[in-house]
Amino acid sequence: MVNVIYAAHRKGGREYIWRIPENMQVNVQDWAVVRTQYGICIVQVQRLGEVDDAEAEKLESVLQAVSDRAMLPVPEPKKKSSSARKRRKRAARAAEKEKKRWAECGMDITPYWNKGFTTPQLDEIRKGLLIGIDVSQYADPSLLPGKMKKKRWAMIRPLAKFMGYMPDGLSKEQAKEILLGIESRVDVKQYADPSLSWKMMRLLRRCMEAGLDGAGLKGKTRKELITCLRAQTDTGAGKAAGAETKAEEAEPSSVSEPTVGKTEPGSENAKPVHRRGEAESIIRAYQAAHPQATRNETARATGYTWATVNKFWSKEEKSC
Repeated sequence: MVNVIYAAHRKGGREYIWRIPENMQVNVQDWAVVRTQYGICIVQVQRLGEVDDAEAEKLESVLQAVSDRAMLPVPEPKKKSSSARKRRKRAARAAEKEKKRWAECGMDITPYWNKGFTTPQLDEIRKGLLIGIDVSQYADPSLLPGKMKKKRWAMIRPLAKFMGYMPDGLSKEQAKEILLGIESRVDVKQYADPSLSWKMMRLLRRCMEAGLDGAGLKGKTRKELITCLRAQTDTGAGKAAGAETKAEEAEPSSVSEPTVGKTEPGSENAKPVHRRGEAESIIRAYQAAHPQATRNETARATGYTWATVNKFWSKEEKSC
């Protein structure tokens, strides 16, 4: 038989067993340093016991035991991880963005900011003020943003029914799309129809949020709506691309390089804009214009990863 200790990591918790070495004296209520699957920790002995030799071989042994915990070495404080700093930076950026949204809407964030509301809570309050509801009914710092959103939607739902935006027979997903449309200030009457699926409602809402006329979208199929939405988004991207092309023509360069993958002038850290399916042509064109360039230099110049450059790299190595 082998002597063992029974101890728990916290008061009233589950008891675990550790083996006592032959040359160690352990008493009840002593503090023991033990090894677990998560590392070394300190436990207080609850009781002593004995187990068979076969079972004792499977147990971890006690490393040290003392009667006073002050006799044990104090662990060094853990260093703050970089992830905590990153979370603080993300929270600061989110707060600045929320302040800009309030300023763009012409509202004063100071009264709510001074009360200690978090950024997600301020977002829910701002959306309620834009619609014109009484935000004092859910403007409580102790409420989670999810509960504030539920209360805000509960206040909007009767108003939407009174205005005829939410007919009877809507599912939960359909009602959600209508409420999202009211928040976005689009004409929800264009898709407030129980016969439409919630996916079609979402497509119509996104098209109207992109600037399309809701009346002209009636009767179109799902594929047609997707095509209209893509065309609307591509139009905005095409204007920006045209402006970049004019800027490049005004400042001609000595070496002609592919225009795709160029960044805007004055934005050194901006990521280049790529189009799908053009990686091979861009990489081959850069390689032809710069025969002495390495794969790393090509990756930095074109904005693609090293793996993408290596995939389309010309296999014909020129002898110097």
